Amino acid sequence: MDYIKRLFHTIAEYIENNQFSLGFFTGVFCVCIIILIFAILLLLIKSKRKVSQITLSIPENNGNIQVSSAAIRDFVKEFAIPFSALQIRQVHLIRQRKKFALEIRADYKTSSQNSLPQLATTFQQELLAALSIQFGINEITNIHLLIRNSSGNEEKALAVTDR
Repeated sequence: MDYIKRLFHTIAEYIENNQFSLGFFTGVFCVCIIILIFAILLLLIKSKRKVSQITLSIPENNGNIQVSSAAIRDFVKEFAIPFSALQIRQVHLIRQRKKFALEIRADYKTSSQNSLPQLATTFQQELLAALSIQFGINEITNIHLLIRNSSGNEEKALAVTDR
């Protein structure tokens, strides 16, 4: 403990005797504070936020339509029924800046007919087209498909993920 006190005392004496070091340390401290503030602002701007609805403007009617994330979630779950290898667990509408995305958490049932990349690509493209046709939603640009569980046995997949 005495060593630490002597070390801080030595550093304090050095800074008092050397004015250049005092200005240098002050400048470094200010730059660090500015970088920290910039990083926090950048993190806030780039962060993803769950939203409860998406607003669609209709110029010819001078109004707008608000589609809730629950309506989109129900539509995605109904839409995924023909894709028997995917079992949808959660659907979140996410906003990042002015862009919207869907984050879909699902279980994947492995089978010899479907490869996951091919199935995901088909599902994402068809879902974007269906959202555009059914709701007129063109603001959703990305669909993030997160696979939580992969199993060939449906009962096993249900038992593991329904906790």
